[in-house]
Amino acid sequence: MLIVGFLEGIGSERGIAARCGDSLTIRRFLGCRLTEETPDHSSFTVFRQRLTQEVFEAVHVVILQGLKAHCVNPDDAAAVSPFDRKRKGRKTANKDWYNPGDPDEKIGRTGDGACDMVHKPGHIADLESGAITSAEVRPGDAGDARNLCGRVLAAVERIETLHSPAHRRATHRP
Repeated sequence: MLIVGFLEGIGSERGIAARCGDSLTIRRFLGCRLTEETPDHSSFTVFRQRLTQEVFEAVHVVILQGLKAHCVNPDDAAAVSPFDRKRKGRKTANKDWYNPGDPDEKIGRTGDGACDMVHKPGHIADLESGAITSAEVRPGDAGDARNLCGRVLAAVERIETLHSPAHRRATHRP
C-alpha cells in the first residue's frame, strides 16, 4: 500500500488507505478480495515503527530500480497492449465484470484512454448558437461512432424544425 501511495503521489496515509480500498485494480494487486477489508491507515504507523527510516527508504529504492528494469512505460499504449493481451486470466468482458453500485456502467474507455467502468455522456451542439441540441448518456461499451449518423441527423432535424417559418409563426408572440 505504501508503494501504491508512493507511485501515485498520495501524501497521506488516510489517502493511501482510501485509494487502495476504492480501486478494484489496486485491491487485486494487493491480493485483497472484493469483500475483504483493506488495511486501515493506522497500519502504516506499525510498519513505520518497525522499520528505521533508512530501511524504509532503501526498500523504496530497490522497488523503483526493479520497476525501471522490468516494467513497460504505462504511457506507451503500444508497449502496454501486447503485455495486457497475454496476461494470464485476463477478463475484461462486461459479462464478467459489473459495478455493484451502478450496474448500468459498462467497461469502456475514459477520456484519457484508460479502461474503466463508465457511462459515455455525449452531446451535439449547434455551431452557430452554441446551443446543445442533443444530450445523452450511453453505455460505456458503446462505440463513439455507433449510430453517429442517426444522432447527427436527428439533431439537424431538431434545429431545422426550430428555424422553420411554421415553427416561428406558432411560437411568435406579439
